[in-house]
Amino acid sequence: MTQKEHEREVSCKTLPSLKIGAWNVRGCGSESKRCVIAKVFEERSLDVLAVCETKLKGKGEVWFGNVRGWKSGVGGGHGREGVALFLGDRLSECVTEIREVSSRVMWVKIRFGGELWAFVSVYGPGSERSEEEREEFWGLLNETVECIVVVLGDLNARVGDDPIEGVIGNWGCQGGMKTV
Repeated sequence: MTQKEHEREVSCKTLPSLKIGAWNVRGCGSESKRCVIAKVFEERSLDVLAVCETKLKGKGEVWFGNVRGWKSGVGGGHGREGVALFLGDRLSECVTEIREVSSRVMWVKIRFGGELWAFVSVYGPGSERSEEEREEFWGLLNETVECIVVVLGDLNARVGDDPIEGVIGNWGCQGGMKTV
């Protein structure tokens, strides 16, 4: 075992405390917006950041400034979906697998000692989408889980079809969080 392999093994043996975030960015095609995302990642010392509604095309590694990540977007045409995952340096060394499932689901698996974790970035279809598209999304998400999973992103979930006074209206949540 080389020195580098030994250091990687030691750094991935214990489960660290993690700072995790999720952000619907509503597009990140401009360099300036990508720099803002990278700046927030660095300033908040995040270990994992799931980004959805990136509107980026293609799949694979992506850099936002000095921050390394992976994207999963549409193959061609108009990019209106897209997800990405960004990892800090200490977690990047522990990655065992990355999968760009679709423009709405991607994940990265990380081994901490004997535990395998999956961080999943999602962007669920809204209620305006067809039942078939929503069922396909949930089916893809269900196929993803086989270990400890942390799902991050915008699921666009809504319970029921009726507005509820003070909770949800015709176009989304109303008001702020309430403490009970």
